[in-house]
Amino acid sequence: MKTFIKDLKVGHSFDTQFLLVDFQLKNKRDGGKYLSLELMDKSGSLKGNMWDNFLGLVDVIQKNDVVAASGVVQEYQGRTQVTISRMQRLDLEQVNLSDFVTSSKADIQALWAQVKQRMDGMKTPALKDLLKAIFTDERVKKFLAAPAAKALHNAYRGGLIEHVYSLLLMSEAAHAHYKALGVDFNLELVQTGILLHDLMKTEELSYELSIDYTDVGHLIGHLPMALQLIERHAAEISDFPSGLKLQLDHIVLSHHGELEYGSPVIPQTVEALVVSYLDQLDSRMWGYQALKDRKEASSNWTDSNRMFATQLFVPNGSS
Repeated sequence: MKTFIKDLKVGHSFDTQFLLVDFQLKNKRDGGKYLSLELMDKSGSLKGNMWDNFLGLVDVIQKNDVVAASGVVQEYQGRTQVTISRMQRLDLEQVNLSDFVTSSKADIQALWAQVKQRMDGMKTPALKDLLKAIFTDERVKKFLAAPAAKALHNAYRGGLIEHVYSLLLMSEAAHAHYKALGVDFNLELVQTGILLHDLMKTEELSYELSIDYTDVGHLIGHLPMALQLIERHAAEISDFPSGLKLQLDHIVLSHHGELEYGSPVIPQTVEALVVSYLDQLDSRMWGYQALKDRKEASSNWTDSNRMFATQLFVPNGSS
């Protein structure tokens, strides 16, 4: 029977299955070698070590293999980890893949219905036609399955549409609020930018089991790929306004907000500012929730995280 990572108890033995996310041969202090492991299932992830009987495995196992492993659960520097005494690679036909694939808890088809309603209701013909051309049945299938990121936020199947739908709702609230204050922006242009800004995560990331970058994700990235996608489909639409396309391109290219975060330009239009700042807020709120969910029950502090560059204080009992 599969024992999930969240149910492993310090001091207990285990005999279960893990997804092998990564492994490395490392040096012991005495000059020998040991195998360092990163393991996961849909309930969480943890580190492990294999001190003996691993040399024959190194040439057999690969990243993203599912393995059967036995050993003991220990605590090291306040964190749960496992010491593995035996491990073997399994064929995927031998396992229940749903035990290892983390997915959004949302009703993905209901989210898509809401997203499509907004696309179909657009009153700017060029934007509506562009989105219709881009969101083919095949691309929608990928869009509904993809994660929004490798690790920092919405990093699970269905995470991309979850993130996009959240941004669409936020953009509508921001538009109503600031318009009432006399600060207006083009909501349909903003929402088109939201729909396209991360769309090529579908090609940048692989996510059948664990999430990793594809070759094209490493070499090109989702921002240039989105620009290529817009260019290709806008060219097929008669009289697509050049100024509108320029602004849409700018939203996509600047949505990371800062050059150091991978944007080749920083936001310079009000619509680009809206998309970039909402994207930052939404990704950080989802990132906060993920850290909160993984927090040790005995601690008021989350793990340190690259997104926040610190630990976060989350008192026990906080909702």
